[in-house]
Amino acid sequence: MPFNWAELLLLAEDLHSGKMQRSPSVSRECFLRTVCSRAYYAAYCITRDFEALFHKFSCSKSNSVHEALYQHLRTRPGIDPIVIRNFNELRQSRVDCDYNDPFKRINRLNLEAEASKAIHSAKTIINGHC
Repeated sequence: MPFNWAELLLLAEDLHSGKMQRSPSVSRECFLRTVCSRAYYAAYCITRDFEALFHKFSCSKSNSVHEALYQHLRTRPGIDPIVIRNFNELRQSRVDCDYNDPFKRINRLNLEAEASKAIHSAKTIINGHC
């Protein structure tokens, strides 16, 4: 049975809301970075599969698969520009949370807002076109 990518968004929501108990050795920042990452991957995988099934999207497994999907969405007729903007912003948030340390000098409230925005963006992407 194929994996249900929407579960990643549910996980992100549970992590963000505090429904999942955090180990004392894991920081809230770690949870919030994970929220952004899981929200992105839920939106990315659902969108990728939808586009492959209904709009002939395909790309080889490479480092540029995320960029390929973004470019596909930008050029496919009928995609709401809000979905494209949300996808790009969510992708940048995921990169920042997975690879960078942009929140080092920013208070945790900004990361909380980023996590909330990531969940909202993922829902907008999924509901806006899939």
